[in-house]
Amino acid sequence: GRAVALPDQAPEGLTAFLRAPDADKVDPNDWKAKKRHQRRKRARRAERDAARHDAAAAPRPLGEEGLRAVVAALEALKAACPQFAVNGLMEPQNVWIVKPAAKSRGRGIQTFNEIDKLLEYVEARDRNTACQWVVQKYMENPLVVAKRKFDIRQWVLVTDWNPLTIWFNQECYLRFGVEEYTLDEENMDNKFVHLVNNSIGKYSKQYNQKLVAEDGKEIESCMWSSEDFKEYCKTVAGEDHFTNKIQPRMKEIAIWSLMAVQDLIEHRKNSWELYGYDFMIDDQFQTYLIEINSSPACDYSTHVTERFVKRALVDLLKVTLDTREWERRGGKPGPPPETGGWERVHRAAAVHPQASLGNDLFLAGTRIERKKKKL
Repeated sequence: GRAVALPDQAPEGLTAFLRAPDADKVDPNDWKAKKRHQRRKRARRAERDAARHDAAAAPRPLGEEGLRAVVAALEALKAACPQFAVNGLMEPQNVWIVKPAAKSRGRGIQTFNEIDKLLEYVEARDRNTACQWVVQKYMENPLVVAKRKFDIRQWVLVTDWNPLTIWFNQECYLRFGVEEYTLDEENMDNKFVHLVNNSIGKYSKQYNQKLVAEDGKEIESCMWSSEDFKEYCKTVAGEDHFTNKIQPRMKEIAIWSLMAVQDLIEHRKNSWELYGYDFMIDDQFQTYLIEINSSPACDYSTHVTERFVKRALVDLLKVTLDTREWERRGGKPGPPPETGGWERVHRAAAVHPQASLGNDLFLAGTRIERKKKKL
């Protein structure tokens, strides 16, 4: 379509336009100038009257050209804002999710679409503790499979922080909500709709129900392997979005997030750290990082995690033992050891610490206070 450039500044308000004063001054002794001024004044008055009429008129069809211009402007906004569609494009409800910073397995997580209820929830649980909370914008337009939302648990391994060395497992698994996804008010606090943790979902009466995805593949115990998801994308979307789009983006996000905190980690040589990254996919197959977990669950909660964990942990030893020893010997003897499902996606140059300049950076702001109701 036709490209539309966005304005550098917001347009002047309609009220200011309708009430714009005459800027030009006229010499009262110059009758020709006075006549020209009167004509311009009448023309401006006619323009203002037409603008008032158009503003008060009933909406008219946008037309094909107008539609193309609107679509082009929205595409420009989308390119400038990575989270342009996170609220959903139809009837957004401004939903937010609240998480206790120091808890795991879905404990204490709640969704809200009203600020008073959110603050009341946090204050009630924070009264006698030093609990910290994480508040995130809730993705209102997730990709749903079998009418359920899901996230992707991805393992990432750091074998050295300086030089930063990152390994990415080529396999991952999907965790589904037990009940159908909805943003209805009555289900806003339904954990079986909004949370996908197995430690939460297994307590639902519907946990063992048979779920069948749109491609005919069954979802057992509310989990899928990444191979299942690949086949789903090929069958339903007509393209392997996981291999071509989602997984490369997850690798980029993993690398960027670890680079961002590299200088904050107190690391030790000859040690490693395993992280569980949680991603979500929106209905346009865009990838979003939800959170990063240290010491991710390695239990056999389902047949999907059992197969994954057994294979990934054995391969992890190939990286942390065999590869490290091979590198210690200067890459001898022979080729690099086989690392199974682990791929080294980043190895930076060593960073030599420099003396601090003594500058302190801080974030200043004001706390959101819940308004007290008048008696």
